[in-house]
Amino acid sequence: SSIILQTPHYDKVLKQCVTSLDQQVYRPWELVIIDNISHGAAMVEYLAKIRHTVVRWPHPYHPARVLSLATRYAKGDYFLFLHTDCVVDEACLIKLMNVCASRPAVGIVAPALYDEQGKNRMIGYGYNPLHELIPNHEKGDGVLNVEAVSDACMLVSKVVFERLDGFDPTFFRDYHDWDLCERAKALGFQVLVDTSAECVHYGNVTRRYVQQSLRYMDQRTFTEKHGKLVEARLV
Repeated sequence: SSIILQTPHYDKVLKQCVTSLDQQVYRPWELVIIDNISHGAAMVEYLAKIRHTVVRWPHPYHPARVLSLATRYAKGDYFLFLHTDCVVDEACLIKLMNVCASRPAVGIVAPALYDEQGKNRMIGYGYNPLHELIPNHEKGDGVLNVEAVSDACMLVSKVVFERLDGFDPTFFRDYHDWDLCERAKALGFQVLVDTSAECVHYGNVTRRYVQQSLRYMDQRTFTEKHGKLVEARLV
């Protein structure tokens, strides 16, 4: 498995995430870190010493392009896309891999996402009666079919990812992950959440400074492409 970390602007946040990965039960895995114009001496020093692969992207952040680029440096049969403001449970990766191994039709699988206090749980996204794609906070447990999952933490088969030609670069900042899920389902692949796999997502650190105008453009692109509505992005 190849774990791809995006937007490592803050060394403390990145270190916290990497520490949780080092504790993973699943082996072997590799880590590819995207260095998107890192700030501060501590961050530069940390990336210079880290034993993992670092891909430089000295341009304005464009997740659809950056993440697809990073996969070229990844050697695994599965890609785990992960935000640096996430901390994964030590059994998270092995549980996600087990779902993929036991279900041939799965294309994308994600864990349950918890907030910093551990009180609120999100299990992917579903559609409301207005056919809007919204966060799913239902109390279901087990392996569940969902409409979409966030790239805050999502595992994608390399075969599926390449068949889909990766993320669509027409999305500037948002909805590239939901678009990937829609296209995977159109080819007959399942999008799943394993609620026993857990990931804590800390307060939108990686998308704090996204321009709202770009978000609205991506919302419109998603709606025009899929004929479905999406609400304002939170993660």
